[in-house]
Amino acid sequence: MSSVRRPSLPVPPTALERLRNQMRDNQSQTQRLTIERETLRSHFRESVKGYLADQELAKAPMSRRDLQELTDVQFFVSFSFINFCSFCCVLSVTFCLGWMGWGRDIKGDYKTIHDQYQVS
Repeated sequence: MSSVRRPSLPVPPTALERLRNQMRDNQSQTQRLTIERETLRSHFRESVKGYLADQELAKAPMSRRDLQELTDVQFFVSFSFINFCSFCCVLSVTFCLGWMGWGRDIKGDYKTIHDQYQVS
């Protein structure tokens, strides 16, 4: 008797192999999108430089609204403004907790607290 070999069915990929393939696809898609974004930015820069050269301008007269529409940036904050806000927060917390005592749930001065809660 001769045995007839049946062709084996292809083995489905494991979950790990599917995850690796999906990660490779996502990585290649991300790289492709990054390259496209960079080319669009470079084309935009070149078109602005060309426009400025054609109009013989050193700077483009743009308002803040025009700049927001071109760059899709909704809010501009300088570092000095952030430092000022941080300084104001530190002052307000110091005033509320340190001088006014708001937020403390323990009443009394340091000596009574120290004497009351002795740890051996």
